Amino acid sequence: MKKVALLLFASLMAHGASEPAPSPAYTASRLDKVLFTSIAAAGQTPVAVGDRGVIVRIEQQQPVQQISPVSSMLTQVRFISDKVGFAVGHNATILKTEDGGKRWRIVYRDVKGQRPLLAVHFITAEQGFAIGAYGLFLRSEDGGESWQAELHDGFVNADDRAYLQEIRQDSEVDYRSELAAILPHLYAMADDGRGHLLIAGEMGLVARSDDAGRHWRRLSTGYQGTFFTAAATGAGSWLVGGLRGHVFRTDDDGQHWQSIPVPAGISVNGLDVQLDGSVVLTNNNGDVYISQDGYLFTRREDHLAQVSMAALNSEAGLWVATDEGLKLLPKEHP
Repeated sequence: MKKVALLLFASLMAHGASEPAPSPAYTASRLDKVLFTSIAAAGQTPVAVGDRGVIVRIEQQQPVQQISPVSSMLTQVRFISDKVGFAVGHNATILKTEDGGKRWRIVYRDVKGQRPLLAVHFITAEQGFAIGAYGLFLRSEDGGESWQAELHDGFVNADDRAYLQEIRQDSEVDYRSELAAILPHLYAMADDGRGHLLIAGEMGLVARSDDAGRHWRRLSTGYQGTFFTAAATGAGSWLVGGLRGHVFRTDDDGQHWQSIPVPAGISVNGLDVQLDGSVVLTNNNGDVYISQDGYLFTRREDHLAQVSMAALNSEAGLWVATDEGLKLLPKEHP
C-alpha cells in the first residue's frame, strides 16, 4: 500500500537539500502523472498544488499549470478570499497570490532548516499560521507578508512538559533548545469560527487553543498514532483522522471523543468540509467517502485506484487531488 504521508517526509531531506536557491517549477508534460497534495477554491476556480512546485488552476474543467517560483514540493493551498491565497511546502516555503492563483511570490522560506510546512490557516485577513514538521509554527499578523516562529510546549505530553519546566528553572536557553528538539510534527489546523483552533499531528497530538494560538493544551482521543487531518463540523464539533483509518469525533470541544467507523487499516489523508456542510474523506486506497452529518461516511462507487489526498466540490463535480493527477468525479444525485 502506498503511504503518501510517509512519501512527503521521505523526500524531506532530498527536497530541502536540492534547492539552495529558489528555482521555478518545471513545466509538467503530463499533469495526470503529477502528485497533487491539496486543492482549494479561489472563488469559483479550483486551485491545486503538488510535487516539484506544480500549481494549477482548473479552467473550463481542465487543469492549467501556472508559473510557480519554487520547484520544491507544495503540501497545502488555502484561500482567504476570491483573490488572496497561500501555498506552503518544503524548505519551509510560503507562497502568496493576490489574483486567484495566477501569479505567486515567495513571502517566507528557510532552506537551512530543511523542514516542510504542512498546513496554512488564516483566522482573519491579517492573522494566519503555517505549521509543519518538528513543531514548526509560524505566525503572521500582516496578511502573510512576514512570519515569526514560535515554540509551544502545549504540544508535548504531560511528562515531557514537566521535564521541560525543570530545565526552564535553570536555563531559558536550554529549555528552548530542548523543547525545539522534542516537538512533534504538526500536520493539520482547523477552526470553528468561534475563536477556537485545533491542531492535529504526530503521536496522537490533538491540541486546542482559545486565544488565537497563543497557548495550546493537549486533548486526549485515546489514540496514540499520528493524525494527518482535522476539520471543524459545527459548534463544538471536530473530526480528526490519520493512520490506519482512525477517525475520531467530539461534540463537546474535545472533552469526549468517539471513534467513527471507516475502513480499518487505510490511512486517512483528508477530511474536507464543503460549502454545503458535507465532509469528504480521502485515503491511501484511493477511496472517497462522503458524510452529510460527520458521523456516517458512505463510499462513492467510483474508486480511483490511486491515493486520494484532498477533495473539493465544484459546479462540474467533485475534484480529487491524487498521486496521479486531478480526477473529476460526477455529482451524486439522491
